[in-house]
Amino acid sequence: SMLRSTHALFEARNGEISRSEFKAFFDALGINDNFAGLRGIGFLRLVKAGDEAAVERAIVHDYGVSDAIYP
Repeated sequence: SMLRSTHALFEARNGEISRSEFKAFFDALGINDNFAGLRGIGFLRLVKAGDEAAVERAIVHDYGVSDAIYP
């Protein structure tokens, strides 16, 4: 049910989810009460070859993390 809920969120937002929106969604799931043993969930963005620099800049802007994208 948690994976289906997460999928529905991404579908409803056409895959455009900010960090704060995803955090609010995750917090609203009530993980401790409803999904015993689960430590967290996350998501990855697919990046086309050649778009790495733009996505790296977006990651720095959105998350404050400066890491290179690599295969």
